[in-house]
Amino acid sequence: MKKRKNVAALSITVAAVLLFLSGACSRRREIISGELLPSDEKIRQEGFYLLKTGADQSYAVQTDENTQLASLAEGLTTADLKSGKSLKLTAEGTKSRKRYKTGDAGDYPVFRADSLLIDGIYLHHALQLADGTPVTKIQSVFTDGYSLDDGTVLLRENRETVFANDETIGKFLKPEAAAAAKTYFQKRAPFYDLEAELNRAYSRYREAGDDERFEDYLLEENLMIAAEAEDYLYFITEIALPSEHDASEHQAFYSGTVIRKDDGSCEIGRASCRERV
Repeated sequence: MKKRKNVAALSITVAAVLLFLSGACSRRREIISGELLPSDEKIRQEGFYLLKTGADQSYAVQTDENTQLASLAEGLTTADLKSGKSLKLTAEGTKSRKRYKTGDAGDYPVFRADSLLIDGIYLHHALQLADGTPVTKIQSVFTDGYSLDDGTVLLRENRETVFANDETIGKFLKPEAAAAAKTYFQKRAPFYDLEAELNRAYSRYREAGDDERFEDYLLEENLMIAAEAEDYLYFITEIALPSEHDASEHQAFYSGTVIRKDDGSCEIGRASCRERV
């Protein structure tokens, strides 16, 4: 067994990016994160974005020509702020005493953003539990979350890969072989049953009877280079799943994969591409 990693580290990474974008400042700053709510063109023209940060909390995020805009999410750009998509945003700045009123009687506290970062997207009702309960997938740069309609996060899914670092993988594989190997690992199914783990987390949540007593599940896969030979590169995938009795503890499993260095293909003949040890 091993204790689960602190997922707060992911928020620290986002915070570091935002602080880099905005530069040093003597004002006391805060960071808020949540879902971009639909709004009309007039609101956006005034430089505001409505951000839902909790079940009962939303802000009017105020931007201007000095606000640093960026996107870390693959396939999304800052132009998508006007697309109507349910983006996951993280803003760094200061809370204001002012309030912003919209034409539909909405009344929001203002958050003045020095930096605004797109770091994911909400895919509403992407999945369904065994009893028909819908689940929203929060697809993010660092980890994916799965939540109920009330905002309760049942499970987080973190899949790390050495292929995220081109410089590291470039020391072992030529670009063409690296691209082929990366594609293989991307298409490979996870070593766990996401649907089953979601239902297990939901059962634990219902048993808890109070979301304050419930600890969301964390599933992890970490793909690493283990060894190198003349013609082959050996990879190890570490899989960590919550234990049956305590979601804060994990059971670890390992899988070995052999990749040919000349073309990046999986060498099934020498070793199983999906063998747990």
